Amino acid sequence: MRLLAYLQSLAWCIFLVHGNVEKTIFLAPEAIQIPQQHPNLEDLKLEGLSPSKSGLRRQLPAAFPKPASPQGTEAWFLLDRLTQHQRYEVRICWAATQPTSFTLTTYTIQEVFDTPELITALAAYSESRQAISLPDQSLDHHRADSDPDSLLFLQVFAAADYFTTNKTLMQNVPPVNVDIILDPFLLNILPRSLLPTGFYLIVLAVLAWYLSGYIWQGLYQISRVREEQDAALDASEAEQRSKKTLYALPIYQLPAELMLNILDRVELRDYPPLITATWHLLRHKGIAPTWPTVRLKQILVEPRCGFYGSFEDVIDQSKQDEGYLPFNLRKLILHHLAPRPSFFTTFTNVGLRLRGGFECLPTELRDAIFRHFDPATNILVALACFRFSDRDIQWLTHEKV
Repeated sequence: MRLLAYLQSLAWCIFLVHGNVEKTIFLAPEAIQIPQQHPNLEDLKLEGLSPSKSGLRRQLPAAFPKPASPQGTEAWFLLDRLTQHQRYEVRICWAATQPTSFTLTTYTIQEVFDTPELITALAAYSESRQAISLPDQSLDHHRADSDPDSLLFLQVFAAADYFTTNKTLMQNVPPVNVDIILDPFLLNILPRSLLPTGFYLIVLAVLAWYLSGYIWQGLYQISRVREEQDAALDASEAEQRSKKTLYALPIYQLPAELMLNILDRVELRDYPPLITATWHLLRHKGIAPTWPTVRLKQILVEPRCGFYGSFEDVIDQSKQDEGYLPFNLRKLILHHLAPRPSFFTTFTNVGLRLRGGFECLPTELRDAIFRHFDPATNILVALACFRFSDRDIQWLTHEKV
């Protein structure tokens, strides 16, 4: 919460800070010998900027452009103690509440003294400062004749850049509060004042690099979980569609009472294979017998049903799919069935797994199977296991039936 409050405060500061910046970039000239005999540069009473004194906060006079001074009011500064051939930047910053247009230009000593307009302007500005300059506003050091120095003159024009219905402001332009900053370049590439910002960006990039890996892993895990959930959902939907397709067969539309009437016509010895073949159908209708293991074993081994053998191979039904009896149980039942019920069980199971109806079986196989059943069982097979078709109806209305 504290971090959120800090970020919110920073956001408000971003919207509340308004300012303007004008700058010029230059290379320091060759160092030259500056004579100390009067008159000299210190007699000009110019405020200076140097690497050791890189900032000034002053009020600069401004004026509306006129034919005599199209760029506004003029001011001069001295850029001193520079490193020759090094890149520098001079910035002037002011509040946006004081609309002003600034023009910054740098000149070497030779250019100023060789240009009459420049030397005249510099002299006029120096004379205007003689009466108001304080001792600490001029250059704060003394040069020796043996010390060559790289320096430049900085000329600043300030022109008022606003319009208002206030006649006082239009006639008397107030001074502009400015910050003048001398900023050396590191390796002539990056301003020194941007070094903390550069470190911040590098640290931020490194942290973002490592953090992005964790974020990507987290998103990847989330996507994998969603894919697994979608796959499970698709599998569940596919299973539901499969069940809907299966339950759409005509046999699943038969009333439970009719199926019970059909079961009443089946002999006792045919009950185990019938239940085995149609277990999922009976369970769907809610009429499947819920035999306990002891009862099921008794049915399997009862002599009158034709079952013999052991029940140790039968696995627990509760661990299997509810649609079918365990494979070992079906195998054991088929092993102990007489030929005719065995045909019946195999026939019905194959038909149910084909899901294609009675007509999917070869004609010879169907005829051979039907010959082993009595009429009632033929009807049971057709009704309980397969879709109706014209050929099925012909077999159901066969003279055997």
